[in-house]
Amino acid sequence: MFLPLENRFPAPELPTEIDGIIVLGGPINPQLTQSRNQLSLNEYGERLTEAVRLAQRYPNAKLAYTGGKWLPEDTLSDADAALRFFTEQGLDPTRIIAERQATNTYENAQLSHALVSPTPEDTWILVTSASHIPRSMGVFRQIGWTVIAYPVDYRTHPEGLIWKLNVSYNIRMFDNAARSWLALAGYYLRGRTAKFFPAP
Repeated sequence: MFLPLENRFPAPELPTEIDGIIVLGGPINPQLTQSRNQLSLNEYGERLTEAVRLAQRYPNAKLAYTGGKWLPEDTLSDADAALRFFTEQGLDPTRIIAERQATNTYENAQLSHALVSPTPEDTWILVTSASHIPRSMGVFRQIGWTVIAYPVDYRTHPEGLIWKLNVSYNIRMFDNAARSWLALAGYYLRGRTAKFFPAP
């Protein structure tokens, strides 16, 4: 179930210059970050580490991170925690754009587009989990924002699953894959993507 999702968009050939990098929220637990006063990353942390690497490769590019609060009563948004991470990694905070309202992929794309106001000539790289890339690319295309897919957080080898004899792990993998496929179907039926399974 994971393999076709993660193999749908291969790692891209990157251009010499870009205008920006957009990172979709999810790799930080803002509640634990707030309560422990220490950044708390989860299994999607490669979204952040690869974003830093890209930001270092393209020092003139903007870096946009989109992610709101997990609960309305939270005091720290996903984007606020990410801003802390990026500045602690030595990135200039003046080049970082923090979108603090989005609570799903559709809002990630819409609200970030409104905040960034990219032109049709701009080149942006979209960083998110490989299993999340097909749906994300479908949404970004639907709102008219052309981006380069940059998949991270792989859970499979190119030829198949990294299998573990661990029942709870395998159940969690199945659950994550099932939710990804159901989300693709839901977004397609609601008109948030033009195709059920977007492709390059």
